[in-house]
Amino acid sequence: IPPNLAVITSSALVGRIATSGAFTSRIQLVTDRGFAIRCRVVRVVDPNNPRLIMSNKPSEAGMVRLTQYNNRLEVLARGDGVSGLVIEDVPECERVLPGDWLVTSDDDPHLRTEVRIGIVEEVVVNPADRRFTTVKVRPFADLATLREVFIVYWKPVF
Repeated sequence: IPPNLAVITSSALVGRIATSGAFTSRIQLVTDRGFAIRCRVVRVVDPNNPRLIMSNKPSEAGMVRLTQYNNRLEVLARGDGVSGLVIEDVPECERVLPGDWLVTSDDDPHLRTEVRIGIVEEVVVNPADRRFTTVKVRPFADLATLREVFIVYWKPVF
């Protein structure tokens, strides 16, 4: 089995293949300190509690209302080495909140679809520079009770 293939449960990404042998493979879990993944925060759109975010379009300067069309934020998440993931230096103006989802990016060469990774548990403002936050994410899958996984092998269709 080649390295870096995605390892998922029926509902979430749990890691990637680190190494493999004739009969076994070693998985690097999303919580491992060396794990890093380019992914997206999907901010929850609540019509009863609208959220303003910084516009990423040159034609729209300033803050705009969060909608289903602008609710994805590209980030780099890293395993915290304990039980979750951390996203550092997220601009505060992006308004990431607890309850938002972390999903894979569909441009990943080993997993070309959005798969849930975790849920935002805490957003901490950087005391040295209040324009940025650190986002703490809890994995969707219970990694302590994990027994069965699927290995995703992308086969391009011509």
